[in-house]
Amino acid sequence: MTANILDDLFESQAVVDHLAGQSYAVALRATTRSPESDGPSSNLNLLTRWGQVLVRSRYASRVLRALLWRLGDQITPAPTVPGQLLVRATPAKVGGRMVLLQPGLHILADRLQPLLAQRGVALADTTYCYVDLTTRELVIPEVSIPHNASVLKDVDVNVTSRAELPPVVPGRYKLDSWGVAHRSDLSVTRFTPAEAAAATVSFVHGIDDPVACLRLLGRLFGDIDGFGLWYDSEETYVDALVTALSLH
Repeated sequence: MTANILDDLFESQAVVDHLAGQSYAVALRATTRSPESDGPSSNLNLLTRWGQVLVRSRYASRVLRALLWRLGDQITPAPTVPGQLLVRATPAKVGGRMVLLQPGLHILADRLQPLLAQRGVALADTTYCYVDLTTRELVIPEVSIPHNASVLKDVDVNVTSRAELPPVVPGRYKLDSWGVAHRSDLSVTRFTPAEAAAATVSFVHGIDDPVACLRLLGRLFGDIDGFGLWYDSEETYVDALVTALSLH
């Protein structure tokens, strides 16, 4: 079933390359429930690479879109866009707003995802995103490589779970804040605009002049919040993020 869905997604554009090693593995659950699919683990669709789980979701479309994003990053690197910052970070949707968090949170997603979902926070799966400097919006890009978009619309079954929120899809969202890992005696450190710019400049790509980048970030953080998080477990990370975002 998974192979058939992938054939439909890529419209059977197979590439025969016997020298190619494994890149990604996809496992999709059955689209209709059966006695064999009643266990909690069988309700999850998986995207893995080299044995590491990148996305674990009850939504098959989320796993497939994450695969498309990552293949796109490797085949057609994200372009720079005038008036926008290309950043490597993890977008997180909180109600109608968006925050940026440090990249690589998928490493913690096994336990982090349900803890965040209970607080109304959903992580996006794109590796790169854009910050529109004029509108102060976060832009999650569309998938760049050719695919059959109807598969993403049709592949999901009904999902009811407190452990996962609906997937974050491409689009424009109001950018509220940007948080990074920051060693401190405090779980949450509130940054000044200058401190926030210095803490995030290494995550911006495509700007060769770091001084100019710092100026752009400094102006951005005049309108959005910047903060640092320090934690020693998934639970304390979520507690710190809840405090930083004033969630209850």
